[in-house]
Amino acid sequence: MYAQRFGKSGMARGLPIPDDHPTMGELMRDAGYVTGQVGKWDIGSAEQGPHKRGFMEVARHAPGYQYNRELEDGSPVYLTDLVGDNMAEFVERNAEKPFFLYFSPFAVHSKVKDTPQHYRDRIEAGNGTAYEGAARVTGHREGVRP
Repeated sequence: MYAQRFGKSGMARGLPIPDDHPTMGELMRDAGYVTGQVGKWDIGSAEQGPHKRGFMEVARHAPGYQYNRELEDGSPVYLTDLVGDNMAEFVERNAEKPFFLYFSPFAVHSKVKDTPQHYRDRIEAGNGTAYEGAARVTGHREGVRP
């Protein structure tokens, strides 16, 4: 499903997805897959969250500001690390079944000064001060484990 087919373009959040336009989550669920969604959900109306559009499991996000979050025990966590853990847990839980996981990362979209240094250090250019976007992508790659 391409959102442009029902009038959504750019950042037109809140536009309802017509019922006759199935999402990948609905198609895969109906084909017998366990469906999961991790990351942002920028389509549909407020009433059409991923649970309502075919996703059986949807990762929750810890409270916090932008990419710095706080776990239930009060410890800080970088959002990219949290969604990586969410992905790994979904795959481990469903490894013996057919599954479809939709991952839409948060951190790749804006230049964020809070990218942890251990990700910045992985980028060869810039002596650990490289553009944070590359460092955030490194963090996403780390979240997807073999």
